[in-house]
Amino acid sequence: MSRVQDIGSKSELLALTDDLPYVRWDTDPRVEAKGVRAPAGWAAAFVRPTHAHGTAMNLVASCDELAVEVMTDPATSGWLDRTGCTGVTIQTERAAAVVAALGGDLGDFVQWEWMVTTEVPPAPRARVVDLPEEDAAEITDFIMRENPRTDGRPFAWPGQRWLGVRDAAGELLAAGCRAHTGAGHPLLTGIVVRADARGQGLGRELTGALTRLGLSEAPVCTLELYSDNAVARHLYTDLGYGQTAAWTSGARP
Repeated sequence: MSRVQDIGSKSELLALTDDLPYVRWDTDPRVEAKGVRAPAGWAAAFVRPTHAHGTAMNLVASCDELAVEVMTDPATSGWLDRTGCTGVTIQTERAAAVVAALGGDLGDFVQWEWMVTTEVPPAPRARVVDLPEEDAAEITDFIMRENPRTDGRPFAWPGQRWLGVRDAAGELLAAGCRAHTGAGHPLLTGIVVRADARGQGLGRELTGALTRLGLSEAPVCTLELYSDNAVARHLYTDLGYGQTAAWTSGARP
């Protein structure tokens, strides 16, 4: 008999996951989830729609054994089919065991991190300006040229606020966005600095301005980065962000 049970609410998910910050600050209040609690610990899988990568499933667990149990349960597979999940996002410390159990190749997955802060950074010294929706095509061309991996999608959905830095001729030197998590809290995305303008502190100034904006609206501000971006991690940590979740993501095996 399966031990995996439906989780009926976000409050139940928070209780099961020992109030994980990622669940609290990122997850939609209407979240669909399944989980198990056992003497060995707990595990939970929950659906997380994304704008850039379709519908994914996040898996968190206190141990490999229960993470594998939840993911290999037939009820979980059927549930993910019904919800249209095409991707899986697994806590990095659990990823090797889970991907192996599903018959996948860990080399096909990418690693990224979610960070959060409550610290208001100093006001920017650079001239950070609002970028209106009329600039969407220009911003899109800029960020995709300078960082094709970015998840930024300028004004592709409501609630985005884009800031940037321009040179004396009006050309973009940097751009970034304050969007929102599924829980409605600020999420910074699409932060890009032009290649020939890097090393001048523009990324710090822009990220600081976006963080100040986010914290003027909510008690926390969050962001995401690829794990191989050590420069960005150092910058964000220096601005007061802390890593509270490391993830491994890819297509469902």
